[in-house]
Amino acid sequence: MMGMRKLILLVGCFTIFSQSHAQLNKYLIQLTNKNNSPYSLSNPGQFISQRAIERRLKYQIPIDSTDLPINPDYITAIQSTGNVIILNKSKWLNQITIETFDNNALATINNLPFVSGINPIAAKGQYPIHHKHSDSLITPKNQSWIQKTTANTLDYG
Repeated sequence: MMGMRKLILLVGCFTIFSQSHAQLNKYLIQLTNKNNSPYSLSNPGQFISQRAIERRLKYQIPIDSTDLPINPDYITAIQSTGNVIILNKSKWLNQITIETFDNNALATINNLPFVSGINPIAAKGQYPIHHKHSDSLITPKNQSWIQKTTANTLDYG
């Protein structure tokens, strides 16, 4: 019976560690533009449903460049940098969320001409920020900056 409790405790600790460790390997890739996209604002039916187009006409909401999908060539280039998994794409924010353990892939992504920055997704204020023009992950010298910028955010877990 005592052995079973130790096993459950060990498995629980491993699960917590592995979940928190995985969080450190997710990154938000901010893109600079949607240039050379195969999609065009003159043909919104390629990337927006007919129902959405009709709704926008009804409420006089224009279709603009934020509605264009992320350039598929950008996604392909990011995927081809190494061991990278695309987790999410936001056409309106023009950014991609990835997961990787490959620091070389991150460096390569950071040097792509259409990438404006890489930010790790992790617990607030505890991990470095990756700036476009740096060679490695750097920690802000003024830690109070992080505390000020995250003081008004809610921590859901």
